[in-house]
This record gives sequence, C-alpha cells and structure tokens, in this order.
Amino acid sequence: MRLWRVLTKAQFGLIVVAGLMAAGGMALAAVPPPGQAVHFATGAAMASSKLSPCAARSDLNQFADASAGTAGAAPVAATDAVSDAANAGNKTKANKAPPDAEAAYVLGTGDKLHINIFGQHDLDGNYLVDGSGNIQFPLIGQVKAAGKTVPQLQRTLTAALSKGFLVNPSVSIEVTSNRPFYILGEVKAPGQYPYVMGMSVITAVALAGGYTFRADESDVYVRRAGSDKEVEMPASEKTKVEPGDIIRVPERFF
Repeated sequence: MRLWRVLTKAQFGLIVVAGLMAAGGMALAAVPPPGQAVHFATGAAMASSKLSPCAARSDLNQFADASAGTAGAAPVAATDAVSDAANAGNKTKANKAPPDAEAAYVLGTGDKLHINIFGQHDLDGNYLVDGSGNIQFPLIGQVKAAGKTVPQLQRTLTAALSKGFLVNPSVSIEVTSNRPFYILGEVKAPGQYPYVMGMSVITAVALAGGYTFRADESDVYVRRAGSDKEVEMPASEKTKVEPGDIIRVPERFF
C-alpha cells in the first residue's frame, strides 16, 4: 500500500508539471473557469472518488486549453475592431466627393444649394438655381449662379454683402443636390438619373440597367448642357459625365 502511494504521488507530480507547461507557465493557484474543475488529489483521494491518473491528466489539459483560448481571444477581438474601424473610415472617404471635384463643379439650372452666412442665421437656407440661372438671396435679390463654380459664387456673395449690408461676411456654400443627366438609346432603362461627381459614361450606362443586345458598346454621343451639338466620345471610364448631359448609346449595324 505504501509503495502504491509513493508511485501515485510521483505520477501526480508529473501530471502537475505537464499541466503547468501546457498552460504556458500559469501559476498552480490560478482559479479555473466555471465548469472546468481540476482535481488535485492524493492517491487515496483518487481511489475514493474513482478518478484515475489519466482522467486527472485529461482535466488538466482541458483547463490549459481553455486558458490559452481565453488569453488569445482578446487580441483577436481587438484586431477585428481596429479592422472594422479602418474599413468604415475608408467607406466614408470613398463616398465623399474629392475637394478638387467640388471646386471644379460648374453650377447650373436645377442645382440645390445650402448657403450659410456665419453669425447671420436669418440668411442661412436652401436655394435653388432657377431656370434663368439665378438664385434669390435676401438683401441682395437675384444673383447669377449658373456658369460659376462654388468658390466663385462664394466670392460673389461675399462682395455683394460687403456693400453696406455686413462687415466681413463669411460665406460657405454646399451643393446638396446636383441637376440630373439623361441617357437614351440602347440601354435597358433610358431616362433621367441623379448626377454623381466624377462619374463616367460607364457608370451612367450601369445606372440605366446596362446595354441592350443591339448596343454599340465602343462609343456614345454626348450633348452637353446648353449645346445643341452631339459629340462622339469613347465609351470608357475616361469619358466623364457632366450635370445636364444628354447621353445617347447608338445601335450597332452588324
């Protein structure tokens, strides 16, 4: 009986050492997670509870695996959170029009603007570029907007308000809604569509449902706003659409 106890204690010592190595040097006094009870028992206790040394080794291994899994979960979760935040930032940047595109955009009939005059809330509001290309602005009256870029209109309003109305006015303008473009011919859903800054004729065709089976996919005919002449252009990403354009997709002949 004494020899059996000596052998059992030696085996248990090996089990404890193996468990510590598997847990990466975890202290023996660490509290196991709920449901992962570890049996540290003498030979007599194992005999009374009918727990074999193999079973004790299995419990220790399960405890070590559970501890290692818990330790590794936090870095993985943190990495996923950083990745999600980066992707959200990239989407936001992708959806916003580049500043150069906004500065180069030429206003025209149908554009909707939000104009803010710093410190003058009575003048803040939404304004529509009417059929004559003007906006109706308080204190000033009609202001020509069509044919100007946003920075040019800002300078026009600033100069007009400085003439006896406000001292050093600060004007900011945002295009809230662009005038549409039109696409006709061999597309599946011809009609009027909202303009998006920087879009190409390929994007316009996609919005219109794509080409029909009769379409000539190599070229398109574009008539710019205010012109009565169609210009043949390649159907590629390099051909940009402007607000008010009328795009015609021709039919192929063979």
